[in-house]
Amino acid sequence: MSLNRFAISALSKHNKAEAINEEILVDKATGEFLIKGLNGEFISFNRLSRLQSHINSIKNTCLTQNFYGKVYGIELEDVDLPKVIDEDVEIISSPQLLSPNQLDSLLLSIDVDAIFGIGDTNKGNVHMNEPKINMTILLATNETTTDTYGLTLEYNKSELGLKIIKPEYPTWNPGDVINYSSYITSMTISRNILDIPATDLRMILYGILYVIKEVS
Repeated sequence: MSLNRFAISALSKHNKAEAINEEILVDKATGEFLIKGLNGEFISFNRLSRLQSHINSIKNTCLTQNFYGKVYGIELEDVDLPKVIDEDVEIISSPQLLSPNQLDSLLLSIDVDAIFGIGDTNKGNVHMNEPKINMTILLATNETTTDTYGLTLEYNKSELGLKIIKPEYPTWNPGDVINYSSYITSMTISRNILDIPATDLRMILYGILYVIKEVS
């Protein structure tokens, strides 16, 4: 027997422009809750705690890999993270500068979940799958020059988080001084288990962090 009930739903995050101070919002696609504070700023404990965990993770990797540097984040254009993303759809809408100086090595970490359910007997249950990440890093003397060198990389999520990427540059004549800026120009995420129906898969992107070493 069903209950007679009356409920008021929290405002959708997609309508946050309509939120009033101290109002609770929810993103039903990701499960994120946030609140609009008295000063008009939006605060999400989910996002803050997830970001801090991600920062701690990449710092711990730096310690174990003896790889030291500042931690940076990539801000995606017109994307309010966390966000459900489509499989094999481009995430990077325009080149994202990693370093204006020549890159020696890079540690890149993607915080993304791939969640799916299997079969009628598992309705309501979720399973985690380690997604596959494909990306292109462009090394160029400037953002528009034809004098470029691209790296096309493919890793599982956990492999990427432990992999020090060290590009090889073209050989130049002795005495030539070439400074390559580095950009990430493409990134797509896909499932590792190909027999999972796409309709059963939900991929949530939380953030992209990186640590770099520049050529001294």
